[in-house]
Amino acid sequence: SGGLYRVVPAAAGTPVLAGDAGSGGAVIALRYASAEDLARVLQPFVGTGGKVSADPGRNVLLIAWLVMVVQGSDVLQYIWGKLLGRHKVAPELSPSKTLEGLLGGVASATLLGAALYWITPFTPGQSALMALVVCTLGYCGGLVMSAIKRDRGVKDWGSVIEGHGGML
Repeated sequence: SGGLYRVVPAAAGTPVLAGDAGSGGAVIALRYASAEDLARVLQPFVGTGGKVSADPGRNVLLIAWLVMVVQGSDVLQYIWGKLLGRHKVAPELSPSKTLEGLLGGVASATLLGAALYWITPFTPGQSALMALVVCTLGYCGGLVMSAIKRDRGVKDWGSVIEGHGGML
């Protein structure tokens, strides 16, 4: 099926990517958010102990935390999937993603996020909860991007690293 994707304004002014993603259609919200935005959004859920730093130079560490946790999750999901993967999650979309990879990778990256709490304004528990949310949403986003790649007939987003799916 030939789905065209276009950016359309949402009610609140946040652009969304709308289009036909094969059989069911898809709407994907696009918003450029920083790790500081993420911290503010998750603050009510992780407690009131953490505060976003007034020092903008310190806030860049939140972005470093986010990149390390997300990339760590991706690599750890791959490793856990290769070591123990038996149950496919969505073979039509991404044949190599397994339940064991998902659970092992997200759990390991959650621990990584908790261990890196010291570069965030959060406690280890708050940092772990944020990492869990980020990793879970990252996995779901990966499935959505796999669906778009399948729909468009694209294998990888890039070829910078051989064997890697690429970057968007």
